[in-house]
Amino acid sequence: MKILCAVGLCLLCAACATVPPAAEQDICKHLYTYAASLPIGSTHTIRLSTKGAFPLDFQMDCHHDTDDEADHAFCGWLLANTSREFMAININDASSCLQQQKIVGSTSGSDIERWSGTMVIDSPEAAPDTKIVFSYLQQPDFQKEDFIQFEVTRRPAKSQR
Repeated sequence: MKILCAVGLCLLCAACATVPPAAEQDICKHLYTYAASLPIGSTHTIRLSTKGAFPLDFQMDCHHDTDDEADHAFCGWLLANTSREFMAININDASSCLQQQKIVGSTSGSDIERWSGTMVIDSPEAAPDTKIVFSYLQQPDFQKEDFIQFEVTRRPAKSQR
């Protein structure tokens, strides 16, 4: 009986592990690849959102403002490779690679009541001639939407301006 309980507990813990391995969490690598695929002069917005109490009435969605194949692919990657339960982890992963800043402390959101903000990253080294506006929100009310959002603008190269 003890072995059955231990096996059951291990399976339950594995089912709750919603954060992919660190090697698969490179949001910026995929964001920069996505940005490079966009047409010059265009702006695209991707929004990953969660709502509800996990796992009861939980919803996770990825919205994009065009029907572009690159938008679908990046949304698909975000849905498969980001934390389903804790938007704070996604916020921290994105902000740490975009700004080289990591928020110290718990990333589960348990000790932070509300996170919100916007970062503007202009021509990052990995994506020259690109402007990325990263917005995010995590709040304590499970019935309200939490999100990370990337607005990506591809500009002509400086030599073409």
